[in-house]
Amino acid sequence: MKAPGNNRNGFTLIELMTAMTILVVIVMMMTMIFNDADKIWYLGTGRTLNCISGRAAMGLITHDLEYAVADDLLTFAIRQDKNKSSSYGFNHDEICCVSLQNDSTDGNRAAREIFYYVADTTGKVSTLMKGYYSSAIVSTNTKHCYYTRTWYDVAGRPPDSRPIVEHVTAFSLFAPTNQNGCCKSGAYYSTNSYEYGGGYYMSNSLPEFVDVYLEVLDEMDADKLAEMEKNLLISDATKRAFIERSARRYTTRVSFHNRLGYKKR
Repeated sequence: MKAPGNNRNGFTLIELMTAMTILVVIVMMMTMIFNDADKIWYLGTGRTLNCISGRAAMGLITHDLEYAVADDLLTFAIRQDKNKSSSYGFNHDEICCVSLQNDSTDGNRAAREIFYYVADTTGKVSTLMKGYYSSAIVSTNTKHCYYTRTWYDVAGRPPDSRPIVEHVTAFSLFAPTNQNGCCKSGAYYSTNSYEYGGGYYMSNSLPEFVDVYLEVLDEMDADKLAEMEKNLLISDATKRAFIERSARRYTTRVSFHNRLGYKKR
């Protein structure tokens, strides 16, 4: 006869191994779920920051352009970047304008020379920069726009430049040069004369509007593109195709309601 209290049976080795296997599978599944959740969170955060920075950049550009001026003394220019900056086959543009600001230290309305351009990192994902002169433009500096019509062609970049948005893959500008909205030369200089139909020519003025196009990668996709860059066998066409799939795009149109200025015409 069995003694009372000694009728409990233990687990067999097979049962223990089965239980451990199930536990390992559960742990692996939970790890995968947490990793996927972390990636989704990181991706969502990156996309949100990308969206905020892109919209903020467009808002800043719009603000400066809305205060832009051009006449027979002050010039306005849109053109391909003078340093020929590009990102994987896309040639960036730049904009150079004299913008009226209300933050002059002497209490008067100040004019500032403002540049928007892509940092000179040819063949890389780049940074959109805003360059400007720190103090209000004064008549004592002969390099400034009151003395030089081509003030935007001074050597180098503005002494005060700061990044606006990173991981830029395209920055493009369009300004019409006739009544049909055509821009035949690919650039706009307020010093040039443009035909607006019926023998009417416009010069020393702002365009009717400017279309701004900005293309930006989030940090995760920028890192992937950087890894692709290390592989010399991957072509620029493949990289550009990746950008086309991954980049977020921002566009805006800035109209110039006072494009003819205040002077008599």
